[in-house]
Amino acid sequence: AARLAALDFVRPTPIQAAALDALLVVPPGVSSEGEAEDEGKVHGLHPAALIHAPTGTGKTLAFLVPILAARGVVEPGKAKTQAVVVAPTAELAVQVYKVARRLVAGDVGVGGAAE
Repeated sequence: AARLAALDFVRPTPIQAAALDALLVVPPGVSSEGEAEDEGKVHGLHPAALIHAPTGTGKTLAFLVPILAARGVVEPGKAKTQAVVVAPTAELAVQVYKVARRLVAGDVGVGGAAE
């Protein structure tokens, strides 16, 4: 959460909120604010999703944030394939890769490139 705040990700767009709800597996008893017995930790990630929305609505973060937030899905220090994101063009794939790297590093330069 602190890393997202540093990236100026304070309030999710509608597509991001829908993706978070659809993709993240939160244990029973955890509030939507993430406060509960388990400190709001996400316990998993649903294995597949199709996210469709117009350009500029925040789709890149809509699927990257859940991938990076889910416990045990991605370990940033490991140099191996841990998640697969399919993009329709090489240009978009490079953009998604760059945003993912910035999220993992906590780089505040994500800005508009996150779309």
